[in-house]
Amino acid sequence: MTTISKAPPRWALLGASVRGPAHIREDQPNQDAWLGRSRQAYALVAVSDGLGSRPKSHRGSQAACWAAARAVQLWSAAAQPPVETLIRLVRVLWELKVAPNDPAECSATCWLGLRLENGRLLVIGLGDGLALIRLPNGEVRSLGRAPGEFLNRTLSLGQAHRLPDWQVLEIERAEPDTIIVLATDGVADDLRSDRLGDWALSLVQDHGGQPAGERRRLRQALQQWPTPGHNDDKTVAVLWQPEDATKGRST
Repeated sequence: MTTISKAPPRWALLGASVRGPAHIREDQPNQDAWLGRSRQAYALVAVSDGLGSRPKSHRGSQAACWAAARAVQLWSAAAQPPVETLIRLVRVLWELKVAPNDPAECSATCWLGLRLENGRLLVIGLGDGLALIRLPNGEVRSLGRAPGEFLNRTLSLGQAHRLPDWQVLEIERAEPDTIIVLATDGVADDLRSDRLGDWALSLVQDHGGQPAGERRRLRQALQQWPTPGHNDDKTVAVLWQPEDATKGRST
């Protein structure tokens, strides 16, 4: 599914999620999910990857994105609550959403990128995947599994973990042209760490400037992923500010 959310002039959201070749062959649902929200007080993107070994992980990934959006809505309305409170909200809301299913059967990763109205930028995540922030000067800050690193156990909602297992990256006041990109490991595993900034910029340049009806090209790009034999589902979500956002804004 590919969607472009109609954001206020300050921000634009773009994302796509496709089944990998293995799930197409087996006629299985996409175990990835993504979501974008833009409100007056914040803009948000979230992605999730359901654990392939769990029978209802596709529900878990959808619930993870929903829980991230609902948690941000509640958290952003409070008076400067700590990030730990947001994480706790995500966990509780996710369990409520997957009920009455056994949470272990719905295990899924959870990544979200958030830009608040005051310029504060926050990225948090649990499990495999990638979150990157490209600053206007080209500097890249990223979270996720290091290239070539393989873990014995994927951290996820629905499995026992601790609050410190969540990765957090925060910028108190980000510049307007900052780009946030989230990706599940079906995409992240194939990226070069030294080209992440170029990739983030190309997503906006190649897909962000197209009319909404043409942004299905991002979905097509994921379906035609160039790595042979890569069977995973693939999901990307992007949050950025259009170049003309501040130019056209009235004072």
